[in-house]
Amino acid sequence: MIVRSFLDSNVLVYTDDVDSPAKQRSALDLAKAAISDGWGVVSTQVLQEYFAVTTRKLGVSPDVARDKIEIFSRPKISTLARAMSAGKPSFRVTTEKYSSNT
Repeated sequence: MIVRSFLDSNVLVYTDDVDSPAKQRSALDLAKAAISDGWGVVSTQVLQEYFAVTTRKLGVSPDVARDKIEIFSRPKISTLARAMSAGKPSFRVTTEKYSSNT
């Protein structure tokens, strides 16, 4: 049984943070696993926060941010509503990796 994990916006934002290479690498690995293994869950709010932060603070172009939102929204990454309607009530929040000073 796959336990779905909710990906916080910080995880998505760190995929574009070139000033924090260790966090960026961890975030990229985590996002890749979430997509390929199908356990990731994101909310619309997380996607909105990702867009706002990366375009305003990190200088990511809106076109690139939109393309990444499409990737983060693919069926293998469930949106919260899609996961709940599919009867997947088991979630864990995936933020602990980014609360340290790594």
